[in-house]
Amino acid sequence: RARELLAASCFTAVALLLAVAIRFEQRALRNAAILPGLAWCVVAGSLVLDPGAGGRDEAVVTAFEVVARAADSSLAPSAFSQPLPAGVEVRILEEREPWLRVRLANGRDAWLNRSSVTRIVPSEAEPS
Repeated sequence: RARELLAASCFTAVALLLAVAIRFEQRALRNAAILPGLAWCVVAGSLVLDPGAGGRDEAVVTAFEVVARAADSSLAPSAFSQPLPAGVEVRILEEREPWLRVRLANGRDAWLNRSSVTRIVPSEAEPS
């Protein structure tokens, strides 16, 4: 969140400096917009290329056998002919208590009860 706020602030600074520079024909203000522009590129790039960001939505089915549903209701029909076994890796797309809409590796979506899924928490780099 802090990096997102920093990126938004840098972008706003660039836009304001350029707007004032154009309005008052000030070359110095236009040149001053370069520094926050570079900072915005670096911070936005770090958000896009962050290797840990992808792991926040990863999870594993931990219950023995889970019936994947077509909707977020225990009365909804089964999404697949067989229950999902423990150990299936999924990506969480949406959350509606107590349900999670997930995507399997084959691209198919289903709803699972939250209690049958455990999020994968990326490990922090150990200090050297």
